[in-house]
Amino acid sequence: MEQFIDAVATYIHWYNGKRIKLPLGG
Repeated sequence: MEQFIDAVATYIHWYNGKRIKLPLGG
């Protein structure tokens, strides 16, 4: 379960970083 949580946290971190790089409304 801990490994799953770590994977989710990594995905969220990647997803947020990808979103921030995109312009608003993009």
